[in-house]
Amino acid sequence: MAQKTNRGKAPQHIPQLPKRKKLKPAVKLLAGIILIVILAAVVLLARQHAPAAQVTHVKGVAALVNNEPILTSQIDKLYARVPESYRPVITWSSILNRSIEERLLLQYAAQKGVTASVEEVETVMNNYILNANLTVSQAEAKLAQNNFTLADLRYQFKRDMTIENIVNKTLAPDITVSDGEVQRYYDLANLSQRNLTFNEVKTNLTLLITNNKLQQSFNLLLAQLWAQANVTVVAS
Repeated sequence: MAQKTNRGKAPQHIPQLPKRKKLKPAVKLLAGIILIVILAAVVLLARQHAPAAQVTHVKGVAALVNNEPILTSQIDKLYARVPESYRPVITWSSILNRSIEERLLLQYAAQKGVTASVEEVETVMNNYILNANLTVSQAEAKLAQNNFTLADLRYQFKRDMTIENIVNKTLAPDITVSDGEVQRYYDLANLSQRNLTFNEVKTNLTLLITNNKLQQSFNLLLAQLWAQANVTVVAS
């Protein structure tokens, strides 16, 4: 990790920091998991997981997730950031569905004592701004052009890092891959016909199988959270 900054507050001008360390395989997987499970939920999970109930109207509330409200204003704000050309696919309702899933995951993380620390979030924030070659003031101006604030960005990083930690701390420890599984994959892929020996590809195949298992575990967890949840979507 890069060096720590002022706790809870980003400096007004950020000194040069080392680049963020290469993520662990389980964390790397989250890019795919978030893309498939969170963003692709825009199209798929809305059909697979119907809300538990629907009511006519609750002023200012878009949904209740285990009695925690998701405000209509929050969804409006997120939808306002969607480029016009993407709105036929990324609809207001799909953003609400994604937000419900994120709330379910964050509730699960709270139950398990999983979070991202202030220091971790600030380090990622600093690196994000550094890599864009901006000062904090310049970053604020750039974010404002997209209806974003530093507080929004900080929340987004904390949310995503917390979900990463769900994978790393609650799912990854239970994942094992045997040599037999790797051998079966090697044989099925006919890799010997490509002049690749088992030992040459064993590490990469093990990582591939591990990532597949992690994705399956994450999908199963999300489905279980939906099944156990009390979700009320407020009709617009």
